[in-house]
Amino acid sequence: MIKRLTITMLLVLSYLSASAQVATPLLDRTMKVQSSAAAGWRDKSTVGLQAFSATGKVKADSFELGEVEIGGSIPAVLAAFKGEAIGLELFVSTDTTKKVDLNIPIATGIPNQAVKTEQKLPENRLNLAYVFGEALSVGLGYRLNETKEEQTISGSLILPVLGAIPLSSPVTSVDGKETETGLMVSASLKLADIFYVAGGMENVDIKKSSDIGSDSVDNAWTNTIVGLGLLVGDPGESRFRVEYAIIQSPESVKAAETGKTAHSHYKTDYNTMSLEAQFGDVLLSYISETSKYDIADSGLDLDALDDEEKVQITLFGAGWMPEEGLIVSAYMWNAKTTKSLTDGTEITFEPKGYRVNLGWNF
Repeated sequence: MIKRLTITMLLVLSYLSASAQVATPLLDRTMKVQSSAAAGWRDKSTVGLQAFSATGKVKADSFELGEVEIGGSIPAVLAAFKGEAIGLELFVSTDTTKKVDLNIPIATGIPNQAVKTEQKLPENRLNLAYVFGEALSVGLGYRLNETKEEQTISGSLILPVLGAIPLSSPVTSVDGKETETGLMVSASLKLADIFYVAGGMENVDIKKSSDIGSDSVDNAWTNTIVGLGLLVGDPGESRFRVEYAIIQSPESVKAAETGKTAHSHYKTDYNTMSLEAQFGDVLLSYISETSKYDIADSGLDLDALDDEEKVQITLFGAGWMPEEGLIVSAYMWNAKTTKSLTDGTEITFEPKGYRVNLGWNF
């Protein structure tokens, strides 16, 4: 049971809200786009800051195992320029940090396993779009995501052959760095002045280095992006926007090579729906995101895991969005990661918090 829990905990640490905008940008102009072509439909230039914080419990069924905390002291920065036919957007986040503090029971007479994990998650995005004839936006995008992890285990250490071993002092490991880069080409077509149809492809490369063992082999795959949107109303008027988008990422398994360990990327289905209504300068927003990871098909020998891990994120928000000058928005941010084990145990991570955006339209 404990071995299975430990494996699962390592798998459910990778989620953050993407706030994806694929066919059109959100009416909240301080939010980044997910598809480069969407940057072409921005109607104003904007600079903005984004602050984010969330905390919650980690549970195995109804038993509490620990806590999770996500946030950072340095806000993310967004800078977007909109010309007559060109859209340019830069997003930089340097200080997003995820901390997980677990206290896992082992057995009678054996100290609990205390696991503290800290992940640094910097992210950079650059998108360029060009609009042809006010009907077709074509974009190129580049992103760089990094994960730097440090983990400390105290109480007991679980080894595959020896089982649980009491520790006289904590063991700290710096796992290394995982670097994921994406290069995207996308397009968004406007129909009848209110409908938007978007699609794109993103080539992804990943490199993983380790400070405590062998590096992983390099891996690569291609994401497929599709979005449908509806935008009613002109800038300066009351507006209504709704969008549904899907990003599909295939399984990609690379076998071990001499001096390098194997690497597996799980098949992932991500979908998002956003709904916004703007009345004058007042904006109301709802965003829902769901990610499903197919672990069973990854080729890894993890028989304790079920076929699927699911992450659900919802944001409810309101903002002040004049066409020019100071803009501000605030969101309630809720997330739930669920993973079922073959013995019937359900592991959940449930951080809740807020997101605050501050910017300037010009």
